Amino acid sequence: MLCLILSLILTSQAQSPSSKPTLPTGSSESPKTTAKTGTQVYEEEENSTGKEADSKLKSLTAKVKVVRDDGEGREVFFTSDKVTGAFYLHRSVEHFGTLIKLLEESKKPMGQSVTIQYDDNQNIKSVKNTEARRNEDPNKKWDFGEVPP
Repeated sequence: MLCLILSLILTSQAQSPSSKPTLPTGSSESPKTTAKTGTQVYEEEENSTGKEADSKLKSLTAKVKVVRDDGEGREVFFTSDKVTGAFYLHRSVEHFGTLIKLLEESKKPMGQSVTIQYDDNQNIKSVKNTEARRNEDPNKKWDFGEVPP
């Protein structure tokens, strides 16, 4: 008997027309004009994140002091008066191995300074050598003189 009463109550509530969604008070817009399609929202997010990410990058040129291994990346410290603290290079950054190689070369006593680009959280996004020595021939440093006759 109880099951019959509960089923009648539940079916009557499901069939009542008062279950339609209503607009909040003070809103004169129809729901169709405020709703955006899924593709419009996705495209706006994609465009806004691309512009914000490029505009918020900062640049620093300095020599590397310490590169410390971490579980998810590397912590990097620089010898710079302008910016202090640890910078972080995630393993998910494109060309992670090449960037680590550039940082390690800068850490050596005769190493060149590097230019990095980083965001507000001091996450390194790119690393560049200030002076490209890679194409330099090491034999040009020495003067072998002339061969005697």
